[in-house]
Amino acid sequence: MDALLSKLINYFLIASLLIASFVIFLNVILRYFFNSGVVGSEELVRYLIIWNIFIGGSSLVLSGEHLSMDAFIKQCPEKIKVVMNLMIYLIGIVFSFALVVYSAGVIEKLTMSNTPALQIPSYIPYLAIPIGSLLTALRYMHRFYLDGRLLVRGEV
Repeated sequence: MDALLSKLINYFLIASLLIASFVIFLNVILRYFFNSGVVGSEELVRYLIIWNIFIGGSSLVLSGEHLSMDAFIKQCPEKIKVVMNLMIYLIGIVFSFALVVYSAGVIEKLTMSNTPALQIPSYIPYLAIPIGSLLTALRYMHRFYLDGRLLVRGEV
C-alpha cells in the first residue's frame, strides 16, 4: 500500500512540475514573440508549486530527508537516536494533524469565493494544506511504527 501511495505521489509531483515548467516556458515565448501571455498562468504555476510543497513534504518524511536538527542526534548512541527520532515523529504527527484541523476552518471560509485569474473555487489551492498534512502525518506514523518496532524488538 505504501509503495503504491509513494508512486502516486511521485507521479503527481513529476506531472505538476512538468505542467508548471511548460506553462512558464509557453508564457515566456508568448510574451517575447507575441507581446501577450496566457491569462492565469502565474496563478496556476503558484498553485502547482504550493501543492508540490505540501504533497512533496510527505515524501521527505518517508525518505528521512525532512528538516531535522540531527547534528546532536548523530553523536548519540543508537538506542538514544531511535528514542529521539520517535519523539520527533510524535511532534510531526501532532503538528501535521493540527494543520489539518486548522486549515479546515480556512477552507470552509473560502467556499463562496473564486481565485482572481483562473476563477476556480478559492478552496481548491488551499486543499493542499490538509491533504499534504494528512499524508505527512501518515508518513510520520509509518516511520514511528517502523522505528518503534525496532526499539521494542531490541534490534537497536
